[in-house]
Formats: sequence, C-alpha cells, structure tokens
Amino acid sequence: MDIGAVIKAPTADKDWIKKILLIGVFMLIPIAGAFNALGYIKACYERRKEGNAILPDANLSYMGAGWWIFVAILPVIGVIVVLAILFQVMGFVMFKIAPRLGGIVAFVGMLALIAASLAAWAAMPAILYLHFAKGERWAGAKFGQILEIINSNLNNYLMFLLTYFVAGIIGGAGQIACGIGMLFTMPFCCAMQGAAIADFEEELTGGSSTAVSPAS
Repeated sequence: MDIGAVIKAPTADKDWIKKILLIGVFMLIPIAGAFNALGYIKACYERRKEGNAILPDANLSYMGAGWWIFVAILPVIGVIVVLAILFQVMGFVMFKIAPRLGGIVAFVGMLALIAASLAAWAAMPAILYLHFAKGERWAGAKFGQILEIINSNLNNYLMFLLTYFVAGIIGGAGQIACGIGMLFTMPFCCAMQGAAIADFEEELTGGSSTAVSPAS
C-alpha cells in the first residue's frame, strides 16, 4: 500500500477543500454530524473503488451509512465496556474484603483494558473492510474473519494499519488550533480512511480500485 498515495487521494478533487470543510461543519451537529462523517468514509471508499478521484458531495446523506458503521464496531466497544464494568465491580468487592488484593485486581483490570483497547484499534481497519467490502453489518463480532484477514495478509495489513495510524495523526492534528482545526482534519482523515480501505481491497483482490481517473 502506498501511504503517500492515500494521503494525497482527497486532494485529487479540485473542490476537495470545500467538500472537506462542509463535512467538518456538519460535524458540529450533535450525533448526526458524527454519523454523517462515519458514513462519508464509506462513500469515499466506494468512489475510490470505482476508480473515481472525485470526492463524494458534501451533504447530510451519509448518516444512515454512518449508523451502520457504528453498529459494525459496536461489538468491540461492548467488549471493552463489559471488561471495564467487570473489573471495576471485582476491584470494589475485593477491596472491601482485602484492600491489597483489591489493588491487584484493579491493576490487572487496567492492563486488560489497555490490551483490549490496543487490540480493538489494531482490528478496526479489518472490521471496516469486512463491513464495506463483505457487507457484514455486525463485522465487529466476526472475530474469526477478522483474525483471518490479519493473519493471511499480515504484511499488507501492517501497511494498512500504519496508513490508518497516519490518518489518525492527521485527523487529530487539528487540536493544535484550539480544536477548531479538527473540523478540517477529521473529515480529511475520513477521506483517507476510505481510500485506504479501497486500496487494501485492491491488493487482496487484484482489482483496479487504485487506478483512479483524474479529476476533471
């Protein structure tokens, strides 16, 4: 996977700044704006998969797709929440019985949550790939398929994950401008993520998703 090509992908559209900014403005709408931005990832994936360099139009039509992306990752979020509650309850009970043992349980719980969060982060690109390319609505619950994607395409997946990491850094860079900049950097991150998923699929299937046509 060419990380540079993924970073530059959103800029191939001559109207990319306007579209990215509009999606960012829509993000100011509570909940709906976040779902819309998630759905924009899928729209960008579909465009790049078609070989089209033009970014999807900036509007509020992506909320439905964003909702289903949320559903796709919900099982992973649920596992982390359950672990947090479980260790919190265990730590509280053990602290009442034996304070020292309660502290140990709390420490182990913290390590388990860190490990689970890292695993969820590493699996997120595979989850979105399953949801977009394979149509798995509950992709986050398909643990076997997630592991198969990672293990059978390890080198490609590591590059895929690295690209996602870079996209995340770019998305968070807007915090430098008192957070306002994230209205631009986060939608840009979404467009990058969509392109990365399309390129990963192209590498797995030998398709032509990265052979994008130039923007007119």
